[in-house]
Amino acid sequence: MRFIGANLLGSLLVLVAAQSSALLAAAQEGEKGSKEPPPDKVNGKTLSEWKREMSHADASRRTVAIVTIIQFGDAASECVPQLIARLRDDDVSPRARALLALRMIAIEDKDVAKVVDAVANRLNRKQTFPLGEQQAIIRYEAVLTLQRFLEHAGPAVPLLLQASSDPASWEIRQLAVALLWKVGTSNKGVVDSRIIEGFLDRLRAEKTYQVRLELMMGLAVLGKPESPLVVNRLVTDLNTIVRSERTPRPLAIWAYAGLARMQEGTAMGNAVNSLAKYLKNPDLEVRVQAAYALGYLEGRARAKTSSLVTMLEDKENLAVVAAASALGMIGDKSESVTSALLAQLDHKEPLRAMAAVNALVQLRVNTNKVYNKFEEMLKNKDLNIRLRMVVEQGLIDIKKPKK
Repeated sequence: MRFIGANLLGSLLVLVAAQSSALLAAAQEGEKGSKEPPPDKVNGKTLSEWKREMSHADASRRTVAIVTIIQFGDAASECVPQLIARLRDDDVSPRARALLALRMIAIEDKDVAKVVDAVANRLNRKQTFPLGEQQAIIRYEAVLTLQRFLEHAGPAVPLLLQASSDPASWEIRQLAVALLWKVGTSNKGVVDSRIIEGFLDRLRAEKTYQVRLELMMGLAVLGKPESPLVVNRLVTDLNTIVRSERTPRPLAIWAYAGLARMQEGTAMGNAVNSLAKYLKNPDLEVRVQAAYALGYLEGRARAKTSSLVTMLEDKENLAVVAAASALGMIGDKSESVTSALLAQLDHKEPLRAMAAVNALVQLRVNTNKVYNKFEEMLKNKDLNIRLRMVVEQGLIDIKKPKK
């Protein structure tokens, strides 16, 4: 079986634009490669000839060879050992192109662990080349490549934590943090205390807003660690953040979400109530972040679905998309929720309608009313092409069991 990576990362606002199940399905189909047979030659040479070029003494020829083998599609999987070797090339260009190729070509299951290990080693700035990596651009490309191996990146956690404090670029730090909390949430419900403690340490040192926001999102989404000592430290630090007048509102929102995940009863309810107040904030980013934070709380935020339904009438498209997404995550299939989402399907803004379709599909509201509405939309010859794709895929996905 060939391993096809899942590129699931990016900020929440980027996720909004890519959320449609139809677009995700298209992306996954694209990752599987063309069903057509690979070409015999590219630029006059066979795959075997280009593979030999990857070891040429001339760095420029090695670079061209790496870029070219990508065009052979799935057949390029046989070049994985050569690409791993190029990750220690003494020239930066072949190293960078090898990381690009490992993001794009099919990879055999047996090679995945070796690829993850080799790519993760490119994050180690504390050792000299070739064991470590002193070039920031290569460390950046390495984090991008590891995104493909989300479910297999557990062994890379120590080096990703190192990358989360990389002094060369805030973008490296943000990407590493984003990947860490997604690796943490993919670990079958077991929360890695190393990630929690690493994030708390980073919050005390990090000055860049975007990285701090990613850290707060991660702490809220990861869930409750098994260690009582780590839980106590987390609750204490989150309370300090929400009480500080200097804390930007989006960071406070995710701190409240984290407190709601860590606590039960009255304390949990108070955190959810404090978070939900931001849904009416005049600042668009604040409203959007508050809606997504409630969505990630799932059942713990069920009491706030009425506020999110009201937000579906917001004048800003992104706010409506965030509210619809949150309703889908919370899982409330009540008549008030489904009717409000169905009403958005007639909106002139395709983005709002797409968000409503996605939410109805995520909720698995497969009533005749929903089917009939979807089919009615498809009969409209003037329907936005992207919306049409979402609805067509929605009719398929809504019948599938929810994963």
